[in-house]
Amino acid sequence: MSDQHNAEQSQPQSQFQSPYVPQPSFQEQPSQLAPTAPRSGGAGLAKLALIFAIVTVVVHALLAWAPSFLLISDVGSLIVSAAGIVNALLTLVLSATALVLGIIALRRGQGLVIAGIAVGLACAELFGVLVSFAGGLIFNLAASTM
Repeated sequence: MSDQHNAEQSQPQSQFQSPYVPQPSFQEQPSQLAPTAPRSGGAGLAKLALIFAIVTVVVHALLAWAPSFLLISDVGSLIVSAAGIVNALLTLVLSATALVLGIIALRRGQGLVIAGIAVGLACAELFGVLVSFAGGLIFNLAASTM
């Protein structure tokens, strides 16, 4: 009986397995994302983003003068305000487009300097438009309380 009891005790010990399976080390695990070659066209996209950013700066600069010329030509203040709003919205759309294209070009990894310049110009224009909107809002709120 003692031999049989010893055999039963030794049998569960030999069959016992840990519920925790050892994981392979970090270096042995296969990568989940296979490295991909850089996509072609990144430099072209960066150039397009830079073109959008430069066009945004030029359009904003030219249209910023429009209200001055409209005031000289003695048109209504509504048209002058409309010209300012069109300038701001056009600048907002163009700079947002340049920013998105620049970020996509940066993510693709080609044309980094050109894309970086485009992103910088677009961010500066977006910041200017948003500060202008905020200033106009504050001015209109202050004027309405007087």
